Amino acid sequence: MATDVTRVSGVGLQRAREQFLSAGALNTDAVAPRILASWRRSRDLRVHPDRVDLPYVRDPNEDSPLVRAAAPVLRRIASDLSSQAVSVILTSADGLVLERVTSDPAILKALDDVRLARGYSYAEEFAGIDQYLSQFGDRVPAALKAELKSALERVHAS
Repeated sequence: MATDVTRVSGVGLQRAREQFLSAGALNTDAVAPRILASWRRSRDLRVHPDRVDLPYVRDPNEDSPLVRAAAPVLRRIASDLSSQAVSVILTSADGLVLERVTSDPAILKALDDVRLARGYSYAEEFAGIDQYLSQFGDRVPAALKAELKSALERVHAS
């Protein structure tokens, strides 16, 4: 039984997602309950399963307590990871991208390409969910592998 997203391979989750999309249902032990619940919410919200049109919502409030508290942490992380091909994304509880840091121009371009930029909303009602984006909803730091770029490009394709 899959109770944790880290125990199911990306391939297994992709197969489960395809089964859910084609059949409208899924054996509840095929994926973590929180992922299945989110897939159901995305379906109910009529989020297109293979294409996303993320809206630019608003300029983030740079004076918010979260942004102010996170700024020195993000600067430190950016400094510590400057030699690595990684990025750090800060979002609000409702999915608004508040800040992103990376020292890699290729990653910055990839983030721009999928609208993972300040002011865009990755709220479930717009982005839906998949095995990669599901990690954003846990309200804990998440390490996402390089497959995120291709997964996001897939859902952003028109």
